Amino acid sequence: MSESKHVVIIGYSGHALVLIDIIKSMGFTVNSYCDNEEKSSNPFELDYLGSENSATALEEIRKTNFFVCIGSNVIRKAVQTKLFNLTHKIPINAIAKSSIIGSNVKFGNGVMVGDGVVINSQSKIGDGVVCNTNSTIEHEVIIDDFSFIGPNATLLGACRIGKNCFIGANAIILQGIEIGDNCVIGAGTVVLKDLPDNSKVVGNPSRFI
Repeated sequence: MSESKHVVIIGYSGHALVLIDIIKSMGFTVNSYCDNEEKSSNPFELDYLGSENSATALEEIRKTNFFVCIGSNVIRKAVQTKLFNLTHKIPINAIAKSSIIGSNVKFGNGVMVGDGVVINSQSKIGDGVVCNTNSTIEHEVIIDDFSFIGPNATLLGACRIGKNCFIGANAIILQGIEIGDNCVIGAGTVVLKDLPDNSKVVGNPSRFI
């Protein structure tokens, strides 16, 4: 991470609004953003640097820090990986002060931990993972790279979430369950059994769709 306390945000829509508050609460400044086009709504009055591919943006990122504020797992992964390859910079982690982090929790890079999140002891959170507001990650949980845990979702002890998964708001994953890569768990779903890669489930108990 750069000694600079400035962070360039990549993406400036609803997800970014939450992240800017978290990043600022950590003592960083956020003065500029990258997006495919300049936003007509600019509530934080940020400077527009162009897309993340622009020379201006890449120069600024090399001098400072960055965070990818994009909800889509696929796009977030592509952009974060690209920027590392182009700038050799590692994104910061955005961890809310109101979150509770247990002992020996390990984080990758570019991780979001929102307000009210609980991550208990011995859990492992991969690169680019989003743990959204008030989600609960119990002991010894593994969340692999670029997965998204929705608000108020609960992952009980020792379960495993694969890469590029989406766990909807208020979903519950029971203890020890293994979820494969690229799975979508609908809002409010209760998962009682292991799920293979590319599963899409909803309901209580969960059923395939």
